Amino acid sequence: MVNLLALDTSDDACSLALSFGGRRWVDHQVVPRGINRVLLAGVEGLLAQAGVRLGDLDGIAFGAGPGSFTGLRIACGVVQGLAFGAGLGVLPVSTLEVLALGAARRTGARRSLVAVDARMNEIYWGAYRIDSDEVFSVHPPWVGSPAGVPVVDAEDDWFGVGSGWRNPTFIEGALGFPVAHTDPDALPEAVDLLELAQRRLTQGRAHWLDPEAAQPVYLRDQIAWRKRHERTQG
Repeated sequence: MVNLLALDTSDDACSLALSFGGRRWVDHQVVPRGINRVLLAGVEGLLAQAGVRLGDLDGIAFGAGPGSFTGLRIACGVVQGLAFGAGLGVLPVSTLEVLALGAARRTGARRSLVAVDARMNEIYWGAYRIDSDEVFSVHPPWVGSPAGVPVVDAEDDWFGVGSGWRNPTFIEGALGFPVAHTDPDALPEAVDLLELAQRRLTQGRAHWLDPEAAQPVYLRDQIAWRKRHERTQG
């Protein structure tokens, strides 16, 4: 069993989970403002509950985004500092995948359309299927207007999760079908991030990275680069 700390501050929660010796400890607090004031204290408290030191762990997994710019910067800065100080590796995990796995844990949903408010009248979007508690991408992560979301197969039983579903009209108009069940109040939870990280590390599907690799995922920048690259190659 991999011993690790998992944390996510990509949205309105400071979410922490710790695994050590086959046991788990969780601290999930909704704090729309002031995450930076509770994150380190939360880490210290979780380690104290478990009776372990940070250096006893194998590494730190974190929600790398997409999500709140401020929240992602806070998470990456803290993860880098903690990992450097304790000589640990880091593992970035997609917050969209974490939301999809969380939906499966809470509702049993095996197909999730993840939509997260990206401000500027846009959403972060991803379509995922869950198989044997692993998350597989049906469509690459995307950011843009809700009216332009990539189309998915209407015959699948989709579950909508994330803050982007608070106003589903434009999304459903783009998809061409209604989504029967949604959870617009769902936030990424570190217990699901922990599960993804442990499974991928144990199965050799992921590997620890150096602390400087704790960088946010800026989906807008990635897609803008891809479009520029496609134009130059066309």
